[in-house]
Amino acid sequence: MSLDDYYLPHVEPADQSWRDHAACKGLDTNLFFPERGDMLGTRIAIRVCETCPVQTECRDYSLQFSENTISGIWGGMSGLGRRKHRRGK
Repeated sequence: MSLDDYYLPHVEPADQSWRDHAACKGLDTNLFFPERGDMLGTRIAIRVCETCPVQTECRDYSLQFSENTISGIWGGMSGLGRRKHRRGK
């Protein structure tokens, strides 16, 4: 499975055209969904995001959803990072 398979049903695919330019396109999806507590896996995924030309779009996309809806590393942010961002920390 690749990240291309992760379209959320209530978002139009056209809103996700930035994905065509993502550094993660074609990579194994499991890389971006490390097990809880897997700091090495999380750092590796974030490193890929740091090279991505659409990191901001990806991060902004993920911030539209609650943690009950979206998980994993998006735009260089883990679930914890997104929670902190939402709380303004």
